Amino acid sequence: MIGCGTIAGSHLSAARNNGLPVTAACDVSPQALGAFLNDVPEARGFASAAELLEQGGVDAVVIGTPPCHHAETAVAALERGIHVLCEKPLAISVEQARAVEKAAAASQAVFMMAFRHRFTAAQQAIKAVLDSGQLGRIILFENVFGGPMRQMAGRWFARRAISGGGALIDTSIHSIDLFRHYCGEIASFGGEWDRAFEGTDVEDSAVLSLRAENGALGIVASSWNFGTGVAGMRILAEKGSVTYDYQKPKVYHLMRAGETTPEAIEVEATRGVDEQLAHFVRTIAEGIEPCPGVRDGRRAVEIVEAVYRQRPLP
Repeated sequence: MIGCGTIAGSHLSAARNNGLPVTAACDVSPQALGAFLNDVPEARGFASAAELLEQGGVDAVVIGTPPCHHAETAVAALERGIHVLCEKPLAISVEQARAVEKAAAASQAVFMMAFRHRFTAAQQAIKAVLDSGQLGRIILFENVFGGPMRQMAGRWFARRAISGGGALIDTSIHSIDLFRHYCGEIASFGGEWDRAFEGTDVEDSAVLSLRAENGALGIVASSWNFGTGVAGMRILAEKGSVTYDYQKPKVYHLMRAGETTPEAIEVEATRGVDEQLAHFVRTIAEGIEPCPGVRDGRRAVEIVEAVYRQRPLP
């Protein structure tokens, strides 16, 4: 485990649920590392990623550091033949993302992006419905994530040099990946952002318009400044629609053309982290292509960086 912040707890739980031992951990914060090792006393502790990769004797790592360290850590692991599961975003610049892509191509190790939303039970069920063709071609994809998260203004998430940006790169990057997952490659896009928080150099709200190569359109938004929490997805297709509210995770709604009442379809409430790690292990064991892979991570960073170029942060 490289990085022992909040996200490490989710990955630790997933490792245990998949029967995988966590044998080493590192964090530049002695307090964060100590707290993690209290929960995993069998793991060896290291003060840096470099020390862990050199001395830890590990087969695979989860990179859960702040984004500014993702690329260099991933490259170092791949050069040593160590498999990598990397938290989003892949990097804070396209240049860094391409360096990881190059290292992954040259390595025998697996590199996989931790876009966990793809692996939730609800998203997998919805993907199966849409892939079956019963709703026809996707016309519009809508996805919004946000809530009252004003404490972000005092954290590294709101420091561009560390995070790469604000709500767009932190939150909407999941939406970009989901749009590509459902609708295919992005052909064109545009974006707007707003900054209401004082003392930050990143956006706290953002909206994107997307168009896939097949003509599907997308609208995604994210904010740390909404007064109430919202996390939802709606997909409108030629022959019906699908709606999913993350705050009611045990059901999604399917409406077919000509119907007036949506059908409520029950699903298991999962966060996707366990399933994501299981897929990562399977790619290593069976030699199959990880999905989402390094190209998916790089493409998401390309979209974000291009939007920041279109409307630069001051």
